[in-house]
Formats: sequence, C-alpha cells, structure tokens
Amino acid sequence: MIGSTFIIVMLASSLACVVTTAGLSTPLGALVSYSFINSISKPTLGILLAVSAGALVYVGASHLLHQVEFVLA
Repeated sequence: MIGSTFIIVMLASSLACVVTTAGLSTPLGALVSYSFINSISKPTLGILLAVSAGALVYVGASHLLHQVEFVLA
C-alpha cells in the first residue's frame, strides 16, 4: 500500500515538473524571439503565421481523421 502511494506521488511530482517546465518555456521563448519578430515586415509575418496555423490544422485534422477511420472500420 505504501509502495503504490509512493509511486503515485512520484508520478504526480514528475508530471508537475513537466507542466512547470512547459509553462516557463513559453514566456522565455516569447522574450527571446521578440526582437526577431519585431524586425519582420507585417506581410511576411502574416505569411509565416498562416503557414504555422495551416501546419497546426493539418496535424490536428490528420490525427482526428485517423481516429474516425479507426472507429468506422
């Protein structure tokens, strides 16, 4: 009983470390990339954001379509 509780606590603490690291990396990336993004022209930035959004939609849709195919098959 104590061993399984210890394992659960260790898994929860490692998950908390992963979430904290991911949460801290976002503002750090924003600070590092601010000067680079500020120097890009607005039309170029719009194209880069559109490509980024398209890649995100593609990855999400391909994952969902795979799940739908698995359920319907």
